[in-house]
Amino acid sequence: MKHCETFVTPQMATEFLSIQKIWPLKQRRINTLQVRRYAEMMRSGKWQKNGESLKFNGSQLLDGQHRLHAVIEADVTLPFLIVNDLEASSFSTIDQGMPRTITHLLEIQNYTYKASVIAAARRACLYLRDKQIYT
Repeated sequence: MKHCETFVTPQMATEFLSIQKIWPLKQRRINTLQVRRYAEMMRSGKWQKNGESLKFNGSQLLDGQHRLHAVIEADVTLPFLIVNDLEASSFSTIDQGMPRTITHLLEIQNYTYKASVIAAARRACLYLRDKQIYT
C-alpha cells in the first residue's frame, strides 16, 4: 500500500470520477446535500484535513467520491492524502465505522448538560416544524 499527499484540482477530481464509472464496484448514490456542504466548507476555507484519504485500487476509486464532487463544485484545489494499491476486496469494509452522534459531538466540545441541550434542540425543531405545518 502506497500513500502520499497530493493537491487535487477540479480537473483531477473529474478524471478520478470518470475512471470510476467504468469499474464494476457499486458506489453509494451521490448525496447532493452532502456535496454542497463539503463544497461550501471548501470555498469558505473551513475544510480541514483530518486524515481521511481518497482510497484507490490502481485507478479504481474505492472511497472519496463525495469529496471529489465537492472539489469540482467548489472549483478549488486542496491537498488530500491518497492511498493506493488497496485490495479491491477492502471496498466492503470502507465506511463501516460508527457514525458520530450529536451526543458525541457535544462531548467533544465539552458541553456539560448534553441531554438538556439535545432535548431543547429537539423541542425547538418540533416547534418550528409544527409552525410550518399549521401556517
